[in-house]
Amino acid sequence: MLDPGWTIRTPEENALIFEVAPGPAATIANGLAWSAEAANIAASVAVSAVNTVGTLAEWQGAGAVASGTSATMLNTSDTLRQSWAEAKVPIAAAAVDAFGAARSAVIPSAVSTENRTECAFDIGINPLTLWQLSPRIAELELEYYGEHWPQNTSVGLAYAAALSALTAALAVPPPLAPMAASPGAPAAAAAAVSQSAVTDGASVAMRESAQAAQSATQGASQAAGAPSDMASQMSSMMQPVQSLTQMVPQALQAFPQAFQGLASMPQSMMGSLGGMFGSMKPTDAAVDAGLAQRVSAVSAAGVPAVGVRASVAVAVESAAIRVPV
Repeated sequence: MLDPGWTIRTPEENALIFEVAPGPAATIANGLAWSAEAANIAASVAVSAVNTVGTLAEWQGAGAVASGTSATMLNTSDTLRQSWAEAKVPIAAAAVDAFGAARSAVIPSAVSTENRTECAFDIGINPLTLWQLSPRIAELELEYYGEHWPQNTSVGLAYAAALSALTAALAVPPPLAPMAASPGAPAAAAAAVSQSAVTDGASVAMRESAQAAQSATQGASQAAGAPSDMASQMSSMMQPVQSLTQMVPQALQAFPQAFQGLASMPQSMMGSLGGMFGSMKPTDAAVDAGLAQRVSAVSAAGVPAVGVRASVAVAVESAAIRVPV
């Protein structure tokens, strides 16, 4: 659709659009980009063709035929895409030419502005000159409305029409690429991705469940092991008591043994004395016999008992002196 502003705007406004516009720099860059894309596609097709010829020279059979057919189909598609990219280059060039032609064809805004300024001034002083400037005013009006306005408006409309045609040419879509892979490959890939996501989710859920069960088992084991720990602590505390209870019977057994030792001491002493007296010599026995005879004689003579006791004591002491130790 053409811009209706070209017919509404003044000649100087239409001219000003081309004068202050950024220029065709962006359009030139676009054409260069399309040209580089076409060159890249052409180089890719050339390398693919060489690779296909070299591969088919070493590879034979049904697989080789299918590979050659697929490569040829892809190269043909790329060639069409190259042509599509190359077609964009002249379109960009045509847009650049259209802009240059329109800018050079419009009447400069300064000329139209000068016309309007002079016309307004002449109209203002025309009464003072007794209407002598009326012919000049008519000439300026005819120039502006009969030349400037139609010229700049027609240039603008022509430029708009050219851009509309070039835009339609740019809107042509690229050729469709052939289906070199299996038609069901995208669906299979999507199903594989979905299955992988489900498997990963299930794995994560199972791992979390296992960790939760392990944590619960460890907690139960710790709770079950608490009584055994208390029992072991009680057993450790009872060991000194058990040792004490074992020591009491041993002490009670020691008391009878001590009393038995004390009871056997007199017997041991008597045995020692018996052994001592039994080991007396015959001379000691004779002394004892003489001592007995003296006592008997003294008693027969009527010596008092006190004297007898004293004599016996002396005799016993004398005998004790002779007893060997």
